[in-house]
Amino acid sequence: MSINRKNPLGCDRLLTGEPCKSTRGRFNGLPKFASLTILLTISTVALGQPTSDKRIRFQEARETGETKVQTTSFDDLDLVSDKITPGKSPGVPRYEVGVQFTVMFVNHPRQIFTFPVPSGGDIRTGEPGLGGRFTYNLTASIAVEAEMNFFPRDHGFPFSEPSGHMYQEQFGVKLGKRFERFGVFGKVRPGFVGFTRVSQLIGTHPVTIPIPTIAGDFKYGRKEYFANDVGGVVEFYFSRQLMARIDFGDTVIRYGEFQIFGPSPSLPLLRRPPETKHNFQFSAGVGFRF
Repeated sequence: MSINRKNPLGCDRLLTGEPCKSTRGRFNGLPKFASLTILLTISTVALGQPTSDKRIRFQEARETGETKVQTTSFDDLDLVSDKITPGKSPGVPRYEVGVQFTVMFVNHPRQIFTFPVPSGGDIRTGEPGLGGRFTYNLTASIAVEAEMNFFPRDHGFPFSEPSGHMYQEQFGVKLGKRFERFGVFGKVRPGFVGFTRVSQLIGTHPVTIPIPTIAGDFKYGRKEYFANDVGGVVEFYFSRQLMARIDFGDTVIRYGEFQIFGPSPSLPLLRRPPETKHNFQFSAGVGFRF
């Protein structure tokens, strides 16, 4: 195909494949790469096509000394660019939602009253539960997340410790390293552990029958205690969307003061001061990333 547009150097057939004597005469004193650069600029202006839309290739016929310039459409360059441009890299999905089965080995607060006789022993039980999790990945190594768990076992009436159903909410950060098929992280997530039936002293009043003493006014309801979940996380990536996760760590619960009615008029109220308990917790579940 012949193009007869005039170019700034006055050559009528720069892109026809035939020698351009006027052009060759002007470039004889220049290095080869400089000549090619000038020809590239001139041909772009002459054709009116931006270089970002076309790949320009030079073919030099050494036996004749001619230089040809031709443009070739290359639409697939956009696909290649998408793969190597950092801003367009798929990266780590921003959001994760998951469900998990969990077991907390609860070190219960010190028993101050076990009906019908007082007791000072400690009790440890394994509490199974179910829950859900939401994670937002700030980077490939840092994430913020929230988790909620509910433990269905009913612990009955709160004679000397928080009772009813236990529930848990933790909010915090996860930091670590991702590999192609798995990731290893540490976590620190403050929050709380609550109970649906807790004895709470709201006041006292005097009584005179059978002997003068005082009696406590109690209410029973839900109460939360500060808890901090510190531990590790191992994740397994089956695909970009599907993953599995294992958590293990120490859930530290700070129990507040606990009070309950006493066993006799001479000891109308029993009190246990605040205490901190460490509880190993294990969780396993699946998640979806998007």
